[in-house]
Amino acid sequence: MANRVVTLLLRATLANQQRPYLKPVAAANGAIRPLWALCGGKPTYFSSGIYYLRFKQGPKLVFERIGLAPETPRPPAFCPGPRPVRSSLAMRADGKR
Repeated sequence: MANRVVTLLLRATLANQQRPYLKPVAAANGAIRPLWALCGGKPTYFSSGIYYLRFKQGPKLVFERIGLAPETPRPPAFCPGPRPVRSSLAMRADGKR
């Protein structure tokens, strides 16, 4: 079976100069809150950050940089089908989590 899970992540710099990949925060309507991510279990605003898509390509885990704007996430070139509907959550191509 093909690898079909794509996850949107935010990479931001913390106070201790670490740069982890963080899960974005979703608003009540399911849209992504720009530059907000869960840090230590709490929603935190980061003044600068870069969005990445995480997916598997064969046995390799790939992080593809998509830029600053969360409004335009796109699936990787190898992923057939429509764009993810809820990009803040990991979803399979068939729409199931």
